[in-house]
Amino acid sequence: MQSTHFYQTKNQSKMNRYLFSEFKTNEFQALSHVLCSIFDTNPQELDSLYNCLRGTFNCPGYTTHTISRSFFKSQDEFFQKLYCQSPAVGVDLPSLLEQDNGTLDKVTVAVVGQDPKRNKSNEEILVGTPYGLHLKGCREEYFRTKLYFEFIKVICELGYRVYLTDIFKVWVCDIEHQYQGLKLSRKDQERLLKILKPELEVFQPKVIITWGKVSGRIIGNLELGINHIEFPHPSGAANHAWKSLIGQSLSQTNKINFWKLEIARLLEAQ
Repeated sequence: MQSTHFYQTKNQSKMNRYLFSEFKTNEFQALSHVLCSIFDTNPQELDSLYNCLRGTFNCPGYTTHTISRSFFKSQDEFFQKLYCQSPAVGVDLPSLLEQDNGTLDKVTVAVVGQDPKRNKSNEEILVGTPYGLHLKGCREEYFRTKLYFEFIKVICELGYRVYLTDIFKVWVCDIEHQYQGLKLSRKDQERLLKILKPELEVFQPKVIITWGKVSGRIIGNLELGINHIEFPHPSGAANHAWKSLIGQSLSQTNKINFWKLEIARLLEAQ
């Protein structure tokens, strides 16, 4: 099954030569074990979900992928009621991105964000990946996520494969405030935080890059023994922090140019 995925992704587009979530067999088995501990699923269903995401990787626009809300169940009875009533629930599955250049066994760099916010309602769970990089529209059109992809591309072009994941893989929309997230119950937060260490150990990244204060603080407290580099979140909400780093007018071009120089320097130093 792994070789079929490789063929499909590799030949879909000559202009976008990236491999998406091409896990090694042992990696997928270990990751499935981790994800099955927080979601009501099995390796076969997870493989099917990833296959769907791979299948639309080079399709134009913003393909919607959904799954029944029974995929996740809160361990808090009160929060489960809110979860069922919420107009939108998002789940981000971890993903891999690397250049399709024939190089095998690339060193892995992990990029860790906070949670999978969604901007539209649905009765089912909206399934995606961190920063929407499984969607061609997000990589090439939508200004915000296009910037995320530009940042990730830099790491790929330096010869790494990039593992992308969220601290909290579930996002539940507030019933009364559209597109604002509810804080997960303490039990659910603890359960999601508990898997981070074994999840990251599956891929043995050389470096963990965190975007944003929340992910930076949580990864910093895990004592993983892996080099950790903290950055502000690339979104406009962290522009003040970026301006302090860059020291010049804040534009996407300046952000990208700064990122290219700084991330190359930092990764080379590790």
